[in-house]
Amino acid sequence: MENKPTPIPVLPSNEFLSLEDILDAIKRWKWLIVALFVVSMVSSIIYYEYQPNIYSSTVKMLYSKSGGGVSLFASDFSSTQSRALGNELEILKSRQFAEKVALALSDSLRRNKNYEKYPLFAKIKRTGKPNSILGDLLQNRNASSPRALDIISVTFNGLNPEEAAIVANVFAGVYINNDISNSRTNQSVVKDFIKSQLDIKSDELKKSENQLQEYMVNSGIVTMSSESQQIVSQISGLEARINESKLQIGVLEQQIESSDEQLKKIEPQLANLTVSIIDDYVLILQKRIALLESERDIKMATTNPNDYAVKIQLSELETQAKNLRAQLEKRIAEAYSNSVPVNVLEKVKEFTNTKIISTVSIQIEKSKIEKLEKLLAEYEIKFEGIPSKNVQYARFERARRSAEELYLILEKKYQESLIAEQQVNSNIKIIDSAIPSFNPVEPQRMKMVIIFSALGLALGLGLAIGLKKMDNRIHKLEDLEKLNVSILGQVPVDEERKNSGNLISDVTSIIQEMYRQIAFNINYIINPKKAGHPKLILTTSTIPQEGKTFSTIMLAATLADMGNKVLLIDGDLRRPTVDKNVGVSKVPGLTELIMNGDERGINTIPTFHSHTLDILPSGTIPVSPAPLISSAEFANLIASFREKYDYIILDTPPSLSVGDVFIYAEFADAVIYICGAEIVHKKDFIRQYRNLSAKFGSKVIGVILNKVRKEHLSSQGNYYYYYYSSKK
Repeated sequence: MENKPTPIPVLPSNEFLSLEDILDAIKRWKWLIVALFVVSMVSSIIYYEYQPNIYSSTVKMLYSKSGGGVSLFASDFSSTQSRALGNELEILKSRQFAEKVALALSDSLRRNKNYEKYPLFAKIKRTGKPNSILGDLLQNRNASSPRALDIISVTFNGLNPEEAAIVANVFAGVYINNDISNSRTNQSVVKDFIKSQLDIKSDELKKSENQLQEYMVNSGIVTMSSESQQIVSQISGLEARINESKLQIGVLEQQIESSDEQLKKIEPQLANLTVSIIDDYVLILQKRIALLESERDIKMATTNPNDYAVKIQLSELETQAKNLRAQLEKRIAEAYSNSVPVNVLEKVKEFTNTKIISTVSIQIEKSKIEKLEKLLAEYEIKFEGIPSKNVQYARFERARRSAEELYLILEKKYQESLIAEQQVNSNIKIIDSAIPSFNPVEPQRMKMVIIFSALGLALGLGLAIGLKKMDNRIHKLEDLEKLNVSILGQVPVDEERKNSGNLISDVTSIIQEMYRQIAFNINYIINPKKAGHPKLILTTSTIPQEGKTFSTIMLAATLADMGNKVLLIDGDLRRPTVDKNVGVSKVPGLTELIMNGDERGINTIPTFHSHTLDILPSGTIPVSPAPLISSAEFANLIASFREKYDYIILDTPPSLSVGDVFIYAEFADAVIYICGAEIVHKKDFIRQYRNLSAKFGSKVIGVILNKVRKEHLSSQGNYYYYYYSSKK
């Protein structure tokens, strides 16, 4: 045998499972996979069979931005920025909104006692607290909107189909009422403010009329000159316009205050949200509007508004002012949309925008008042020029006319505010009311059973693959090849072995052929025709149960069958099994030969082909085998056997169990390592194989892989397996 360097086994650092490995894992752990699949399926069937039916009902609403109410004053702008549907959905999903729905459901229960038969209403009845169902409302309601559509769908899931429809419709009703209430807030504030001013001006008008009447009676003066009447008319007109602008400022301030209150209700920390959008362009528009409207008001106060030419001029001024106001509104809207935080709710944006527009409008009104007061001062000089006997009459008449004109303006505005408040409608319209659906949406029993069954199957597959990945044992020839060791051959599991007591004759022809192939490989390595070829071949393994003794017996029988004189020695003096497998007596044996110093007790048995195989059993099991096999008697015994036999096959204990194999190996010419498939772990195998290789070098000629499942056989092994199987 040539002294070739022994390959050093290496443990692969990063092994990935191949498709073959995965399929093998599935086949090996198939009952685990099936069990998990069945358990998951049966458990899901039982669980969902006892789950209550859940019914769903949906109400659909159309959201449309209204054009706003009737404008009370020329400067009363409404925000043009539409609210995102996403924010409306968040309102519907909020806890605060759910509390309002709970109160509405409680009111519905008081009006309709028949609702007590439904679970949620029964809970309200039992607890006496509407908020007792708050958790159910929050958990079982959902609000959604299809993309690119102004549709809001509110869905409620309940244990009763009729109750689900009732609750969904109540959600819609509360939402619409809430929207109307919010939309009417500013209009109501304006109406109440105008009403309070109207009452004050009514008293002032009565007072001025009484004063004039009393003066006329006492003085006997009942009229003035036409010139004085014109001056008084012009002054009272200017005063009425100034008072109208002051009233407008009061309305705008009320709108700002109302917006602040609404902001505090929505989110207290957002009440102080301010956005600076007043730029030069806004200021220019503001001044031009104030100039045009001042000119309009002056013409209305100092000329005859019923004159055709004056009407034309007033109409042109009104049109120009409206166009400029439209530009101002657009500019503010653009600047506001670019500077306001994107995450601010649309309601907050609307109220904040109202504050900004009201602030700008107040400045316009103040500019108008300033110009009107300058002109009034000029007319005051003319007023002082009225003849002295008519001055007091003129004062009373002036006061009466001013009060009367402002009262008429207020009366008109108050009626408009009443109409505007009533014309404020909800932006929400129900397009499809919720109706009971008696087909349960949950649980989807078949779907859930399929899902959980699939999960059970996936869990089983994952567990099988995981076990395969964690399984660090040697399964097939490819596993050994990855460890960089010399391989002598593979032997499948003998599933059809007989049980006559003689292993050599009990094995199938497939196994016999496998060992003939291994024997040929061994002969090729050791070259028996060469003088001084190895005579003593030692077999060992890592741990028990790897089929070491079985392989040793079959190897000895195969070499004998090839015409060699072979001696099989059972060197496992701790747990001997050769005698049991070939049907010979264990005593006398190797122990007796060493102790007696002669060759008495050697039993010769024929193989099924020839008479060239001798068996030396272990003999009596000693207390400590090491002294015996380390003795000179044992060395002399081996030397005498070398003279008589072509091959000496020595079966030794597993290397991981005891150190006997290292003593035996001193006498061996070749070492064969037996590896049991699916028994030994790669780390243990490598460690022991390395130890032997390190100490005995080229003596270690290779590995026989034993007990390989037929599906793990290599292509050559499969050929032998199926070839000999087909001959039966």
